[in-house]
Amino acid sequence: SDYYQQQQPATHIQQGAMPNLNELPGQMVAPQPVVAPQPVDVTVPTFNDVGTMRSDGNEWLEFPNTSGAWYMRDPATRQWVRKI
Repeated sequence: SDYYQQQQPATHIQQGAMPNLNELPGQMVAPQPVVAPQPVDVTVPTFNDVGTMRSDGNEWLEFPNTSGAWYMRDPATRQWVRKI
């Protein structure tokens, strides 16, 4: 009578079980953030821009012209530093 009994294959499913990612084939690569190129700031005077010497002994430059943004040239580095 055992001969006529149907045998059911054993199935074992763990629902919700996560695979061990370290055992999966292939190399895990972390996604890299997309970085957009930054626009060049044209509102900052360059080294070659020329200002006006004032009575305080410093070179001053309004940049862009009529913007109200005033820069003073640093005497040590010769770079423009925004003051106003």
